[in-house]
Amino acid sequence: MFKTAREIYNEMCNELQSRVPNLRGKVISALLYTVALAISSVWYAVNKLWFNIWPQHADRDTLRKFYEEWGLDWDYPDEETARKVVLSQYRCKGIGTKGWYRDVVLQNFGNYVDNVEVLPNERGPGTIDIYVYFGNRVVDEGIVSEIQELFEQDEYRVAGIDVKVYSRVLSLK
Repeated sequence: MFKTAREIYNEMCNELQSRVPNLRGKVISALLYTVALAISSVWYAVNKLWFNIWPQHADRDTLRKFYEEWGLDWDYPDEETARKVVLSQYRCKGIGTKGWYRDVVLQNFGNYVDNVEVLPNERGPGTIDIYVYFGNRVVDEGIVSEIQELFEQDEYRVAGIDVKVYSRVLSLK
């Protein structure tokens, strides 16, 4: 798919020699090889660091990590099947959406909370502020702390998001 450092080097040498026939020497050769190696290294880094972030480009090892993260059985599926499962998990869970945060709080603390307000980016990018209510009363600080701890657990932690849970009296507008 992509060229190796040697292939890039050979193409650059041929191109330079066709344009400047007198060009020879170890310095020019070393410079060309360094450039070719740099291009190849950048591609390798992009391939490993960037493409494996997204399930549709992930290799088998990364797909397996996604399976383990969600507690799915890795029964050695082919890559295409594994990608479909991982992508469907992302689509089904809707992890990190306002609705997801609200549902998690209500499912786990429905006896103590009856209304949840989720405000993204209130404290800046990558932040979620969750306001919990019970009728028009303040939710007990112990429950607020438990909700905060829930979002600090690996199962409910969204990478790169700082969650802060508050309780206050619901104001009527």
